[in-house]
Amino acid sequence: MLFRTVCFVVPLMVSVSMLHGQADLRSMNREFARIRADMKVLQEDQIHLLNRINGLVQENVAKEAQITELQKLLAALEARIQGVEAELKTRCDQLQAAMESEKGVRRKELDTAITAMSVEISKLDKVAAAAAAAAAADQTARARPAYTGKYVEIEVLKGDTLSAIAVKAGVPVSTLQQLNGLKDDTIRIGQKLKVPVAQ
Repeated sequence: MLFRTVCFVVPLMVSVSMLHGQADLRSMNREFARIRADMKVLQEDQIHLLNRINGLVQENVAKEAQITELQKLLAALEARIQGVEAELKTRCDQLQAAMESEKGVRRKELDTAITAMSVEISKLDKVAAAAAAAAAADQTARARPAYTGKYVEIEVLKGDTLSAIAVKAGVPVSTLQQLNGLKDDTIRIGQKLKVPVAQ
């Protein structure tokens, strides 16, 4: 009887032990399946992250290329601005020089015009003085006694005018013109003139 019991119990224990081993195996298989699923998710996440990193790297490379291009454009713009500034300075200097030159020319023209006007005014003053002297000579001649046909011959000196000679002689300019065959008041240095002598 004991033998029968032992024979029955031992296979039962083996059977229970096998059942228990199969349950552990199923549990392990489930755990492995869960781990494999987790690893697959992790691998997918890793691929996704790598793709994102690659995208960011490419964006970074593109941004660096844009920055390099912008730096080149900025350098070209700065060079152009410097060129424009230099050209503008050159043009301003040329314009300033042209204005100074034009100013000098205008000043010279003005000085020439002023000198010419001074000469003309001086001539007019001499003519006015000669006219006044002639008028005075005419008045003096009217007040003096008549002249004889006698005359003295004089030589025209520098600064002499016909009207001044007439005043000194006390005769009208017209008398000197008539006596010397002159058409106007023009006389030359060294010219000989006949001047009437009073009685």
